[in-house]
Amino acid sequence: MADSKAESAYFLRPGSHFCQGLDEYFEKIRHYSHLESHFFDEFYLTLIHRFCEYVQNLREDRYQTDEFVIHTSLKQAGSLLQQLHLKYSHDTSIGKQWDLLAFAVFSSALLHNCGFIFRNRCIQIVSETGAFERDWLPFKQESPFSSGEYYRERYISSLSEDLCRDMTLWLSYELVSEISLTWLWQDQKIFNFWRSSLLSFQEGFDTLAIEFDLSKEMELNEKLRDFTVEEIQVEGMDLAEEFIQWLQVSIEDKSIDFNEKDSYL
Repeated sequence: MADSKAESAYFLRPGSHFCQGLDEYFEKIRHYSHLESHFFDEFYLTLIHRFCEYVQNLREDRYQTDEFVIHTSLKQAGSLLQQLHLKYSHDTSIGKQWDLLAFAVFSSALLHNCGFIFRNRCIQIVSETGAFERDWLPFKQESPFSSGEYYRERYISSLSEDLCRDMTLWLSYELVSEISLTWLWQDQKIFNFWRSSLLSFQEGFDTLAIEFDLSKEMELNEKLRDFTVEEIQVEGMDLAEEFIQWLQVSIEDKSIDFNEKDSYL
């Protein structure tokens, strides 16, 4: 029998759970959006809650940081919307397009390369004791929260960049509500900007000739670092996990024979 020791599993929570204590952040975003509260809730809060519900307590794998995905994405989206407001809110050439442009900037920054979040990891739904129930796949049109009560991470061989780019688009179309997509679609130039920015800020910003400082953080970034991770200790299967990882790598680098004559696999 494989050796085992305690490891962490995490509570699955609804998206609103991760937004507690961020009232000041949301008030700033609502101000920059130029939307009334009920429209802000419909477009912005709905998207944020759905995004948080998908990424839960996952830490970054897109950038050189170990921060939570929720934090880096909210800071990035808030910073770009804040910059848009400071530079262009009085630009008469934008006029009635402002509300839509602001949402396009915020949502594309929030969801930027979101498929790469799952590039090197598999999310497993587990029981309270850590027993495997099933793998959660990010393109199955359901959040982890609707799939069970606890989850754990398993690291896998990296998915291809093309697949991660495709997954970014799939997830974005899933997370943005139907009414929001319809709104974005009303202006083809802004929609093309939004779709391009999901994968490449530079390409998207060039479309509308918007200049942003991507290194600039939102002034409320300290508020976004307050986070409590709820976890439980469950029984792990270390040797079994190490064997599976070794087997996957060995098959990929062809250091062991697979489906060959006289091979054991």
